[in-house]
Amino acid sequence: MFIVYGTRKKLKIDKSLGHQVCPNCHHEVERALAREKTSITIFYIPTIGWTSKKFILCPCCGDSQILSGAEYKELKNAYYSEKIDPVRWIRAGIFCVDKY
Repeated sequence: MFIVYGTRKKLKIDKSLGHQVCPNCHHEVERALAREKTSITIFYIPTIGWTSKKFILCPCCGDSQILSGAEYKELKNAYYSEKIDPVRWIRAGIFCVDKY
């Protein structure tokens, strides 16, 4: 008998923080408040939550600014709540594709 185990990362985008200038790529994009949870899986089923990172994500360059728990709660409660739909981002042209 064999046991299949491993880890899985899951990214959840919580809120839109509105249009801001990214400090990395200097594009004006709709940055998002996000969480990434890493869990241990057994037979591809997540069983134990291992780590959790909270950050602000730039959809253009993928840069992230890591936040502490207190900073994350403050931003989550301070801004207008809006569910983010990645398909809407693509249709609205918010994802950056530089033309060379």
